[in-house]
Amino acid sequence: MVEEVFFATGNEGKIKEMRPLFRDRKIELRQVDVDVPEIDAMDVEKVAERKVRDSFEKALSKDLVDEDDLLIVEDTGFYVEGLNGFPGPEAAFFSRTVGVDKLPTLMNSVDDRSAYFKTAIAVKNQNQVKVFTGKLEGKVPEIPEESRMTIFRTTAILSQTVETLRWLRIQCIRMKISIERKQ
Repeated sequence: MVEEVFFATGNEGKIKEMRPLFRDRKIELRQVDVDVPEIDAMDVEKVAERKVRDSFEKALSKDLVDEDDLLIVEDTGFYVEGLNGFPGPEAAFFSRTVGVDKLPTLMNSVDDRSAYFKTAIAVKNQNQVKVFTGKLEGKVPEIPEESRMTIFRTTAILSQTVETLRWLRIQCIRMKISIERKQ
């Protein structure tokens, strides 16, 4: 049985969110903060797979992990069908630069408002990498520009989304732990 798992992330919030889930299973989750570039791809599975390989190699070279340690990374994208999947894995960048509150305006002339969040958790153990995914489907809400409640409504939608993503990550982790224990 795995007694500790290393999580490659610089995001302390992700660690705080995941630690109790692992602790409940008597597994210690340890943060490994290594900076690796992300590949330019629209598929979070590919991004997570490459990121876990690169993170493992960098952490190994810095003696932060051993060859037989288990390392995970997580990547989430937000895909809008009417925008050909944009912003995809660049959702955090979009949020920081353009701002989530601009999305309804960007969608004004778009008929297909269906969208989904996709989370990929990649796990590396020795020479093996497995990627687990979860998907949450929905629609980009129509929020009139003239509404003074736009920011509040967007914030409420994002709060629900964050809670749903937290649930999605937990489901992916549970699936991963269950599969690892069966092997």
